[in-house]
Parts: sequence; C-alpha cells; structure tokens
Amino acid sequence: MDADISYSGSLSPLFTPLQRATPLFHHSPEVVAHPATMSVSGLDTSKSSAEIGTMAGTDIAYGWTRFQLHVNVAGRPRATQLDGNRWSVFCPKFDIFFDVDNTIYISNQFPQDSCLFTSTLHHEVGHAFDEYGIVVRQEELLAADLGTLPGPDNPDIVDGRDAAQQRMQGLEEQARTFRNCAFSQACYDIARRGFARDSREYPTAFSECPEPRPPVPPVPDRADWAVPCTPPPQNCPRPVVPFP
Repeated sequence: MDADISYSGSLSPLFTPLQRATPLFHHSPEVVAHPATMSVSGLDTSKSSAEIGTMAGTDIAYGWTRFQLHVNVAGRPRATQLDGNRWSVFCPKFDIFFDVDNTIYISNQFPQDSCLFTSTLHHEVGHAFDEYGIVVRQEELLAADLGTLPGPDNPDIVDGRDAAQQRMQGLEEQARTFRNCAFSQACYDIARRGFARDSREYPTAFSECPEPRPPVPPVPDRADWAVPCTPPPQNCPRPVVPFP
C-alpha cells in the first residue's frame, strides 16, 4: 500500500474592511462534503509473485493493492471590520474532497482467463471497496469537525487588524489539523481493514479453483505489516487509533 496527500492552498486569509460586518450566511461555516470517490486506475499483470511480494513486504504475493489517498479542504477564513477597530473573524465555507485511487497488481503466472486470476482479482477489489466505506465515514467526521469553527453567525471578535490576521492564521491551522487527523485515521483504518480481510480470506484462497492450486503464503504478522501512514498531528478532535 502507498498513500499521499494533497491540500488546496485556498485557505489564505482575506480581509474585507467594512463599517459593518454583513455575514454571507446565517449559520456556522457552510461545509460541503463532495461525494467521496474510489477508483482503480491501474491493473498491472506484468510482475512475478516474488516482485509483488517485495512490494507487499512478503516472500511472495499473488496480488496486492496499492492505494493513494487524497484529502483536500478548500476554504477561506475571513475578517470584516466592525465599528472602531474591532474585527469579526469567521469561516464562511469549506469544501471537502476525499479520493482514494488504487493500482491492483496480480501475478503474471496466472492467465487472465483462469480461476486463480479471477479469485485474486476479487480479493483485491474487495480491498478497494473497503477503502471507500472508510473514506466516506472520515469525510463525514471531517465535515462535522470543520463545522465547529466560528462561522458568520458566531464569529470571533478581536481588537485590531494584527489580531484579526493572527486569528485567521489560527483558523487556517485548525482546519489543516482537522484535515490531517482525518487523513491519518483513514489511512490507519484502511491498513487495519486490509489486514482483517487478508486474515479472513487467505486460509481459503483458491478453494473454489480446480487443482493444482499454488500454496497460499501466510498473512504477515501485525508487527511486520507495512503501514504507509503519516502520524497524526497533536490536538486532533478525537484520538486517532493507529494500526494495529
């Protein structure tokens, strides 16, 4: 498995000097969680079982799914000037985009019209669908977390432009922290679900295929499981549960 993260730089501060603040929305931050997407962008059948095993961290592997997780939060903290030198600081809107993309590897020793190939593919596609359910849940939690930040109807009121700038930077950092926490938890949950699926399905792999069947390698020990997850930052809104 592999993972990376993308992030929109659109959380840049924006000042709007006005005599009176006119909120754009009459609620706390509008949070739009765009439908999470899951895709399989590649099916690689060029590698041997030993080559796939090297990627998966085992001696041999007949199949392996490499995932890339992307979490993007777009939004813009805003400050509007009230009477005198007081400023209202809030987050009008956030857009959330979750995406998990997969490359599936299947050993070149299996003909593509064989039961062994079909069984391996079915197992690997199962990993991809597991990932989708995980990112949908994490997107929901991230939306709830971002909704706790000050919005147009409950802004932070500070004195002075410098204080407003600092508070906007603080809100930007909070949004980034929420994003990074959700990313880490999604990654750990994908690894945990992957281990559980392998442990459940490996013992009966190829059982429906005619003999001769290749020997099925054991699932690596949890301590040897390769987890490509970035540790979460501090101050997550809920404890992040690492693998295992």
